[in-house]
Amino acid sequence: MRNAIFSAVVACSICGQAIGQTTSSIDVQRAQQAELSADAVARSMSMTKANGFTISDGENKLRVGGWAQFRYLMNWRDDPGPDANGDHDSGFTNGFELARTRLNVAGNVLDPNLKFKAEGDFSRSNGDFSLLDAFVGYTFGDSGFTLRGGQFKPPLEREQLVSDTAQLAIERSTVDSVFSQSRSQGVELQYAGDAARAFVMMNDGLGALNTRYNDSTEADIGVTARGEWRLAGDWKRFDDFTSWRGADTAAMLGVAGHWQHDGNTATPGDGSPGPVQQTDLFLYTADLSVEGDGWNVFAEFVGQHFDGDEGTDSLDDFGAVVQGGFFISEHDELFARWDCVFPDSDRAGNDDFNTITAGFNHYFVPESHALKFTADVCWFLDPTTDNSLVPTGGRNGLLPTAEDNEVCVRFQLQFMF
Repeated sequence: MRNAIFSAVVACSICGQAIGQTTSSIDVQRAQQAELSADAVARSMSMTKANGFTISDGENKLRVGGWAQFRYLMNWRDDPGPDANGDHDSGFTNGFELARTRLNVAGNVLDPNLKFKAEGDFSRSNGDFSLLDAFVGYTFGDSGFTLRGGQFKPPLEREQLVSDTAQLAIERSTVDSVFSQSRSQGVELQYAGDAARAFVMMNDGLGALNTRYNDSTEADIGVTARGEWRLAGDWKRFDDFTSWRGADTAAMLGVAGHWQHDGNTATPGDGSPGPVQQTDLFLYTADLSVEGDGWNVFAEFVGQHFDGDEGTDSLDDFGAVVQGGFFISEHDELFARWDCVFPDSDRAGNDDFNTITAGFNHYFVPESHALKFTADVCWFLDPTTDNSLVPTGGRNGLLPTAEDNEVCVRFQLQFMF
C-alpha cells in the first residue's frame, strides 16, 4: 500500500513538472510571438509613414485615414482702414484656426487593380463636412494604363497636385491661389512608364467641385493633359517636395495644359438678360523638380489666356514660383520661396504681386510627414488693391490692404493617421 501511494506521489510530481514545463514553454512562445508581432507592427508603421489603418478580407482591402492642420497666425498691415462695422482696424490680426481637417477611405475591391478613394473635409468656418475626392480606377495589368472616373484634381499645376500634407511651407504660393485647378468631375486616362508618365482628362472645367451636370458654374467641356519625364530617381520621390538626408539625386520635368469652353450649355432660371457670353480659357504650365542628399529645388511657370465674345479684350496672365529647402539636421529643414503674379496690362489692377516666404520644418519622426511642426513668415511686398487676380482671406493669411509690405507669421502642427 505504501509503495502504491509513493508511486502515485512520484507520478503526480512528474506530471506537475511536465505541466509546469509545458506552461512555461507556452508562455515563452507567446512572449516570442508577441515580440515578433510588435516588431512587425513597428516595421509596418515605419514603412507606411502614417498611411492609415488597413482592414483586409481576402481580395478586399479598406484603408481608413485622416489628418489635421492646426494653425496660429499673426498678420501686420499698415493702416488697413475701418472694418465692415466701421470700426478702425489697428493693423494687427491674430488667432487660431483648424485650416484643414480631413477623413478618407481608400482601397480595392475583388481585384487589386480595382481601386477607389473618398475624402471629405470639415469646414474651417462652420465645421460642416463636405466631399472633396470620390473616384474609382482600374489598372489594366502590366500595360501601364489606368482609367479612373469621379471627382478629383485635374492633372495641371504640380504645386496643387502635391498633397496639402507634403508641402514645404505651411501653405501653397500666392500663384497657386490664382491659377489652381482645384477639383473637377470627369474621366481620366493615365499611362505610367519607366521614364515618362502621361495624364489626359475630360472634365467639367476648373473648380467644378460638387456640381450637377447643368450647373451654371460648370464649363461646357474641359480637357486637361499633363506629361512628366523622370530624368533621375524613382517616381515615388515626387510625391512631396522634401528630399531626405541620404537620398540619391532625382529630377523630373513636367508640362501641362488645360482648355475649357463656356456659354453653350443652357442655364435655366439664370434670369440674365441677353445671350450667354461665349468664353474660352486656356492654362499652361511647366515645372522642374530637382532633389538630392537632404536638399530640394522646385521651379514652376504658369500662364493663362482668356478669350471672350467678339469685341472684348483677350487677357494673358502669368505666374512664377521658385522654392528650395535643405536639412540642417535629421529632423529639421529650412526652406525659402519667391513667387509672383503678373496680371495682363489691360486689367484694372495690373501691378505685379510678389511674395517671399521663409521658414523651417521639424519632423518629429525622421522621413515622415505624420507629425510635423512648421513655422514660416510671408512677406507680401505689394498692395492687394493694385492686383485684380490675387484673392484675400484665403488659407495663406493674406488680408486686403492698399499698402505694401504686409507680413504674416504662421505656425502649424500637422498630424496624420
